[in-house]
Amino acid sequence: MNDTKRDNERDKILFEMHKTLSNPTAELIIQWVERYPQYADDIRSHAAIMKDWAANEAKPVLEPDAAMISRSRSRVMGALHEARAATATAGDEATALTFDQIMAASGTDVPSLSRKFGIKRGILAALVGGRMLPPVGHRLVEKLTESWGITLDAIYRAMHIALENPHLGHAKAESTPTVIPRSYEELVRASSMTEEEKKYWLGEE
Repeated sequence: MNDTKRDNERDKILFEMHKTLSNPTAELIIQWVERYPQYADDIRSHAAIMKDWAANEAKPVLEPDAAMISRSRSRVMGALHEARAATATAGDEATALTFDQIMAASGTDVPSLSRKFGIKRGILAALVGGRMLPPVGHRLVEKLTESWGITLDAIYRAMHIALENPHLGHAKAESTPTVIPRSYEELVRASSMTEEEKKYWLGEE
């Protein structure tokens, strides 16, 4: 038997096996191997695949919970931020405003925004002080864009400037700060807010 005829015969046998069996038992696999010993290895390999399929079909479908949705949203926001940063032009960077300039123009500051939003001052201070890594939680972004009257891009340009020029407290560091920037989620979870408040700011409710 030449290779082509052998391959065709093997394919027909395996096809028939897939039509006949859905979750082959050890006894059924032995029967097929004894019937077609020349294709024993192929039969065993396909039987293993069929059993894996059957096992996966039996598993319950996972419903996304709030934490999964929040992490997915965070990844999307991060990807958007990276895309915007990659396509930013020199002109955009030249006209970007710092957080200090934005707050001065809007007549706001960290303490007043903290009281207005009901979020811990330290989280906002980390943002404007260059100690928060992007992306920022969508709920905080919505409140900041509304309060400051600026776009999401403007916030991330200001964030980029802040990360390159971090502040410690109210004074600009003369050398590289020893404080390592943390993610928005880390800062929220480490804050003294209640669990309900943390879930709100993380978009988990």
